[in-house]
Amino acid sequence: MEPFRTEDKIFFKAGELVKVKHALTNVPVMLIKSKEQKLIKQDDASHFVGMRCIWFSTDNKLQEYVFSTKDLEHYYAQSAH
Repeated sequence: MEPFRTEDKIFFKAGELVKVKHALTNVPVMLIKSKEQKLIKQDDASHFVGMRCIWFSTDNKLQEYVFSTKDLEHYYAQSAH
């Protein structure tokens, strides 16, 4: 019997560079602006929603959207050496 496997959790924090991990064309490199939470009044608890990311579109307009952490991966710049 194969042991139970879990994916390692990946944590993000404000100021980190990320990109959408799905195979899409023209995926921008984004900056994490903040962690988004939502207050549910019924149980007076904060629930994690996702990470608010900002980036510039191809026409140089600032964009902003909240992504699930399941859709993001860290971005590491390639060295030119």
